Amino acid sequence: MKELEFMKALGNVPQDTLDELAEWQEAGTPITKEAAGRAFLRNIGVGAALAACAVIAVSVGKEGYRRMRAETNTGAPVAEQLSALEPIEIADYKSEGFDVVMNIPENGTAQLLHSVEEAEPWIKLVRQNGEYGRKTGEGAEDFRELLENKAVYQEYDIIMTAVPYRYNYPDHGVAMYGFRGGTITGSGKLTVEAAFLTVGTEMRERMFEEIKTFCCCFAVPKNTVPDITEFEFQNVIFDCTGALPDGCDTREEHLEYLYSLPNYQKFMEQDGGTQYLRR
Repeated sequence: MKELEFMKALGNVPQDTLDELAEWQEAGTPITKEAAGRAFLRNIGVGAALAACAVIAVSVGKEGYRRMRAETNTGAPVAEQLSALEPIEIADYKSEGFDVVMNIPENGTAQLLHSVEEAEPWIKLVRQNGEYGRKTGEGAEDFRELLENKAVYQEYDIIMTAVPYRYNYPDHGVAMYGFRGGTITGSGKLTVEAAFLTVGTEMRERMFEEIKTFCCCFAVPKNTVPDITEFEFQNVIFDCTGALPDGCDTREEHLEYLYSLPNYQKFMEQDGGTQYLRR
């Protein structure tokens, strides 16, 4: 939801309703559609109301409501009260390494997409990915489930992010990766976190040598995220680059050893980070 809409809705909500929301939050009671509807439904709709309630209840608490209302009524900026929002509510996501050069900035790029038309430049790029995609224009089909599905944009916006892939080194590289989640500030700074599991060159077949760009795209409820003004990519490394033990020669033995390592198990316990996405 855009900040202006959020603050307009907040300013129109009776204080006793805000107090009730605060009491529910302090008691640990989940916020439901009914609670959101009582607070905001007439102002901004169910989807945006749920997002607004979640942000308010988690971020500022009962006294924060009163401060925010007072500042709103006096015209003072309230974005400082919402300097960092909770992890983004994510409906679906895809992450993939692409072997096409996307000419993106060194620190990566991110874009909020509201329609298939806005996503078209990205769709053209990801279609080129892979040996067969370059010939048929049908590459990265799984990834494109979000980008080019018109029905998705009826209820969701898509956040598309891409960073240059820098994880191939002379003595090690990435064997597995996963998207861990995202946060966004009231001013529109998006931070995306990904997990990378690294192995030594002795496990060469487990490494991604052709990747040029690492991309994540994810669906968020419609109109709940501000326009992206800044992007930061954070990578969390799970290091499994130690030398293979003597007698570990076959692919099966390589994998058995990898599966036994604590950092591999930690990586898999997080399922590529999905525990950060689902509430």
